[in-house]
Amino acid sequence: MSNWKETIARKFSNHSARREEIHNSLYAILQDLSCEESIEKVELNVESEYPLVWEISINGRKETIGESDVETAQKGYNFNSQLQFSENKKDIMEALQDLLVQKFK
Repeated sequence: MSNWKETIARKFSNHSARREEIHNSLYAILQDLSCEESIEKVELNVESEYPLVWEISINGRKETIGESDVETAQKGYNFNSQLQFSENKKDIMEALQDLLVQKFK
């Protein structure tokens, strides 16, 4: 196992990139939401690095979203014309918006 260092370094690099992707997307979504008249305050905090979990607060109500939630929300399964499943990965923004709607309904 000569590339063990590369394997470990790649895992941390991938983790960091995924954290940045989700965090920046959540931040943009919440900034957009904060422009709505009924939204007085939004907050975004990283609750945990391993596993990745964010705490989102909207008007004082707090919910959490984990990277595993995002991964699940991004997976979309559809039947194709031959009645077989095909996996279509949702855009991160769409997946996060869907999660926020589920969490804050």
